[in-house]
Amino acid sequence: MQDYHPTRQMSGHVEPRGNSFRRLTTVLVLAAAFATGAPASKAFSTYKWFGGAVHRSIIKEALKDKGLSKQALEEICNGCDAQDDPGGKNFSVSQYHACDNKITETRQFLEQVLNQCAEEAKTCENSATARRNIRRRLGEGLHALQDFYSHSNYLESLLQGQKPLVPVDWSKPPAADISTCYYHYESFLKQEYFERRSRAVFKLMQGDSRLRFHSQKEYQARLGKEVTEKQVLDYAMEPVAFTHVELNKDNAKTIEGKVISQEHRQSYHQLARDLAVADTALYFSRLEALIRQATGEKADKIQTLLKAEEKP
Repeated sequence: MQDYHPTRQMSGHVEPRGNSFRRLTTVLVLAAAFATGAPASKAFSTYKWFGGAVHRSIIKEALKDKGLSKQALEEICNGCDAQDDPGGKNFSVSQYHACDNKITETRQFLEQVLNQCAEEAKTCENSATARRNIRRRLGEGLHALQDFYSHSNYLESLLQGQKPLVPVDWSKPPAADISTCYYHYESFLKQEYFERRSRAVFKLMQGDSRLRFHSQKEYQARLGKEVTEKQVLDYAMEPVAFTHVELNKDNAKTIEGKVISQEHRQSYHQLARDLAVADTALYFSRLEALIRQATGEKADKIQTLLKAEEKP
């Protein structure tokens, strides 16, 4: 997925002037996109009027037993949603959305978020601002983590190899045959969702002549009603580049998201979502462990404060 909201600092964040105008502009542009039938985001759906608030539902399901207050959970969700704000900086940063095959950069970003949050936790006992920064920053990391399962062929690799459906091990690089989709983006109105795949491929190859995609003929065949699941998996595991539209499992209506696994009797979207839920819970547990390590005897109090409602 993508975003455009200003990059948040880990302390003393102040909403920039003109933010209200950007939000109004975003609403108007999204309304125009809706009128033309174009989706608003390019990962698990963020906005409830465009395919459902999937990111939020993933977070709420994964963290429902973690003792988070409604306010704390909302701030995490807001940080996650901000990555898909077409008025902020992060909308077109590939690693924040597990796009453009920048898996290494995504892994580094996820680790950076954990380390920054753990470091900030040392000073958050008496700072509501610091606590909010941690929750918001956590949401930003979760966005990238969840997008990996929608934007990569990781699920397809597990299905093709008939392997257990378990989250990726972020402590080491994924297997060499795992790749993420590429997304052509020049500006809000000049991006993949508003143009033909053939033009997106052309523009992507102009930017990187080493890229090779499935031919338009192969792509059209992939859209056929009689395509078997084996053909779907073979297509997704070819050693080529993929556009977002070919690989994303943002919802159960996308080309890949609507495919039904014969083994699991669920759509690829649901299976990718389930992986994202499981990994979201693991990521939160990793953060708790790092905060405990960083704050020592104060850990229990700080964990409680991070999960509690903030007093007005």
